[in-house]
Amino acid sequence: GWDPHTSVTAYSVFGEDFPGMIGFQTTTVTVVNAAAGTVRIASKDYSAGPVYFGVRYETRYRLSTISLREKDSNGGSKAITDGRLQLRNIFINFGNTAYLGVEVTSVGRSTYTYTYLPNTLGQSLTVGQVQLASGRFRVPIQAKNDQVTIDIVSESHFPCAILSIDWEGEYTARSQRT
Repeated sequence: GWDPHTSVTAYSVFGEDFPGMIGFQTTTVTVVNAAAGTVRIASKDYSAGPVYFGVRYETRYRLSTISLREKDSNGGSKAITDGRLQLRNIFINFGNTAYLGVEVTSVGRSTYTYTYLPNTLGQSLTVGQVQLASGRFRVPIQAKNDQVTIDIVSESHFPCAILSIDWEGEYTARSQRT
């Protein structure tokens, strides 16, 4: 908690320590002993709200091939592969997220990166304060379903929660099924 005599807010850290970070210091954060679970933030009382700190790392989730599916005779489902599925967009539904990136790589094309950063209309943004948002992020795909790679990437220690993914596209059957 906040100690007004020393102008330090101390936190206990649970779980893994910060490898190689003992003694790490910026103007406001000092990792005193991460193995013992101590981080100190100086010069301001941060005890009233959430504080996020950590080591920057990359989280990457690659979507499996998106396909149109139908029920099979066993009660399960199977992919319909005898036609063409042209993906138009995907919609990523997320909650309490500070940053989200999507990399779309189509065969024979360069990778396009789409970035979501919270910016709530009418909400004031404060430098140094993390904005978390929940919502739906539309990403254009414009490729055949089996000729595209879609990666969801977060390069931050801030929260990123993917709730579900929807897609829209156009399916053209090559033949009629009997």
